[in-house]
Amino acid sequence: PDSYRLVEDMSQVCFQAPHLIYFIALGLPMLVFYVAGFPMYLLRLLLKYRDDMPARWAYRADTMTADERFRSERHSMSIHLIYDGYRPFYYCFELVVMLRKIFVMAISVFVRNSEAQAQLIILLVVFCIMIQNNLNPFEGSLSNKFEFAALFTSFCTFFFGSLLFFSPEPIKIFASLVVILANVIFFVAAVYIIIRTVIKEFRQELKNTPKQDTARPKKGIFHRFAFYISNMT
Repeated sequence: PDSYRLVEDMSQVCFQAPHLIYFIALGLPMLVFYVAGFPMYLLRLLLKYRDDMPARWAYRADTMTADERFRSERHSMSIHLIYDGYRPFYYCFELVVMLRKIFVMAISVFVRNSEAQAQLIILLVVFCIMIQNNLNPFEGSLSNKFEFAALFTSFCTFFFGSLLFFSPEPIKIFASLVVILANVIFFVAAVYIIIRTVIKEFRQELKNTPKQDTARPKKGIFHRFAFYISNMT
């Protein structure tokens, strides 16, 4: 073709004003500083402070001075949300999750055929399921099961969603029901497990709290709900 045009507005010619202005002012900075730059910056921080993570210096905590321990804890807190929950060897695994999301968005943007998009994303999700099943990068078995269930739900969504492009009407209805059912089951199961875990830990905390402090426990049940919901999100 002589020129590329926006799918949403065929009157707009790509890489000509005003599209070129938006591309230079917004597209390139977002691509360089956010899509590529942010993961690279996080990788730099993880590699720089990897020895300050508690899981890595816990074995030598008795030999550390108070100043060394304070400095390690201060450094590790700046990247706590990036490595927390992963096993020590897989402290960079959050970047793998970021790359998965980047690839999904790249396929959605640069692959123009809807059927090809669905097939490539299905292949990507299957590859991620294989990685998750073989590595189990999270510390707790429940977190690994959650991640596997989330990836399997994504697989069902994309696989049965791809049937909507070329299937007869009965198959489309069946595929739609499967997609809805898979996501509802995952959401309900996640909420149930979170509530059960919060209540269990809250009861355990009340049991271990001295009698004179039972009236005002350190962390309320609503605080724990917020903590687990934020982790799930």
